[in-house]
Amino acid sequence: MKKIFLLAFSFILFFACTESGRHYKKEYYPHKIDVESLPKWTSQFPDNGNYVIGIAQKSFNPEDTEDAARQMASVMKCRNKGSYTIDKYASTESDFNLKDGVRRFKLNVCADPEDMKNLYENLKLIDQAELYGYFIGLYSLEGVEIAENYRQRIIGRFPDWFEDEKLIDTGDEIYVYQTESSSDLAVAWERAAENARQELAKYLEKDVLGAVTRTDEEIEKMINIESTKKLINMEITRSYIQSELEDALYSFKVYIEMKMIR
Repeated sequence: MKKIFLLAFSFILFFACTESGRHYKKEYYPHKIDVESLPKWTSQFPDNGNYVIGIAQKSFNPEDTEDAARQMASVMKCRNKGSYTIDKYASTESDFNLKDGVRRFKLNVCADPEDMKNLYENLKLIDQAELYGYFIGLYSLEGVEIAENYRQRIIGRFPDWFEDEKLIDTGDEIYVYQTESSSDLAVAWERAAENARQELAKYLEKDVLGAVTRTDEEIEKMINIESTKKLINMEITRSYIQSELEDALYSFKVYIEMKMIR
């Protein structure tokens, strides 16, 4: 009888521990959306347009981390100062081929690579912040300090100025709004900015080239649409960073407002 009692008690203890373990696991991996306190310059840039943000994942060597952020800032500044966006679409349609081929190619590059090197050498770190293992640096070409209120840390609310894919043309300026998500904060920021430049390019002129070729009895129609536009005088004017924790992994969503001066 004593053995039966011990065996029953063991089963009860086993299932109790199992349920407790399941409950513990659920609590240990919460799903939440965070907005951490950051300096004001991460959400609203100083007015004169001389500033740019660089982001890098922190490493054991602080100098390497800052150098990686400076490189990103140099690329961002160069592309905003002047860049080419290329959006190519090519399709082939054959009378003797039931399967058509479609290719898409999009690219945004700095108009003057030599200028990017000069930017890297001359950008000055003005202020810095940290977010979940990422270094965020504010850089200025002239090394101009920012007002003290821009250094104050704030917890931003979801921006009422943001509306996905919205575009405003005032005549002298064009404002575009884009967002992007990634497990890498630097990638999310860069892609959001590139999306904005691509939208600006789409809004401006497009050159359309069409060609019809004939080879013996086979007629092949080829349509090539190529849009290449130089964009200048761009800057990110406002931004918002949102982080999400799911299954113990962080991801980031970046919202930006980009302005282009005509």
